[in-house]
Parts: sequence; structure tokens; C-alpha cells
Amino acid sequence: MRDDEPIPVYYPVWMKVISWLGVPVLLMVALWLIRRALWEEGLSESQILVNAAMGGALLYQCAIGFLVLRYMGASIFVLQDGLEIHSSHCVRFVPWERFGRMKEYAFATTTCLVDDNGDILLYAFDNMRHFAVIKERLHARRERA
Repeated sequence: MRDDEPIPVYYPVWMKVISWLGVPVLLMVALWLIRRALWEEGLSESQILVNAAMGGALLYQCAIGFLVLRYMGASIFVLQDGLEIHSSHCVRFVPWERFGRMKEYAFATTTCLVDDNGDILLYAFDNMRHFAVIKERLHARRERA
């Protein structure tokens, strides 16, 4: 691929299906783990604490996952001078200079891209195809600054 060609950043269909089905199912599992001690008798304190901790961690991942689902249908193209984001019947071009902070949620393998005004551009799972290209360019830009 030439440097001047746009690089498409996207979710494969299988990943969209797993995400749309998996996040709600994991939410149910998280709630079950948290509430398990309310209806099950004979659990030790450590079992209750472990269930609550696992449920809380899973609930955190689900909350981030639901944020990503809002942007799951977006099409993104990496251009030489910025990103072109197609979503909800509109196209937005964001030059590299206009990017603000990049918030990474390592535990949920998710990244939030924000512009220099603090507006959220998108949440994305880190395993989105070619998403690493965006992160590399933003990290390189930060190192130069």
C-alpha cells in the first residue's frame, strides 16, 4: 500500500457479531456474579468477595464495551494528514494536529480518541483492523511535540 492511499480501519463482520452479542451476555454474567450472594446460601466470605470482584471487573469491561458499541458502525480511513470518520450519515475529517489526548483502557482493550476541544471522536476496541496505525501515528506525534 502506498503512503498516499487511505488505510481503512474497520471491524470484521465476525467481530461485530461477537461484540453485539457478547457485551450484553457478559453484562448478565457480571450482574449474576455480583448478586449471587443474595440468593445462594452457604458461600464463604472469600467466595462472596471473589464473586463481587469478578462481577465488578466484568461490569467495568461491559460499561466500556457499550461505549464502543455506539461507534461500531463507523468507517475510518487513515489519511496522510489526518483521519476521515464516516458515521451516522456524516463525514468528519480530523487533522492529526487537532487530536487531543488518547485515553487507553488496557483492562478493557479499548481506546478513546478525543479532539483538542475535548470532544469524543470515537471509542474503539484495540483489535479493530489497522487501528494500530492510528495509535502509532498519534504516539509518534506526541514524541515529536
